[in-house]
Amino acid sequence: MPSTVEASGNALPASAPEKPGIPAECIVPLKELCTPAYRARACNVIQESVKDPSTLKGYFNGEFGTCGDFRYTRFGGGGEGFLNYFDKRGELKGVRVTYDFDPPPCFGKRHFGEPIECTREPGKWYRSKRRASAPRSAAP
Repeated sequence: MPSTVEASGNALPASAPEKPGIPAECIVPLKELCTPAYRARACNVIQESVKDPSTLKGYFNGEFGTCGDFRYTRFGGGGEGFLNYFDKRGELKGVRVTYDFDPPPCFGKRHFGEPIECTREPGKWYRSKRRASAPRSAAP
C-alpha cells in the first residue's frame, strides 16, 4: 500500500479535517508535539533517532525501518509510545502518539501532523557509521 500524506505533511490548520476513522480532535498540528515540558526528552529522542536508531536501545518497542516513502522510528515506555515518520532528508513529517489512557474520541491515539498510512518494514535504511567506514580486508 503506498504511503499517503496530504499537502506537505507539516503542520495542519487549527481545525484539522476529519480523516476516515480519525476524529478531527485527534489530529493535532505537528508544531504542537513538543510544547509540553514533559515531552522534552521524547522530542530529543525523536530527532536523534532518525540520525542514529541506536538511541532507541533501552526503550520498550524500539524499532526503525521504512514505511512507503518514509523512514520511521518507534519507541515507548512509561505510558506513551511514539511512531515517528521522516522524509528521506530526515525531516519529521508526522507522529502518532499512543497513550495508555486517553478518553473518547481518540481512545489512546493522537496524530501530530498529517496521519500517515503505509506498511512498515522494520530494520531498513540505517547503516552504522562504524560499519560503513570500516576498511574491508583484502582477500589473501
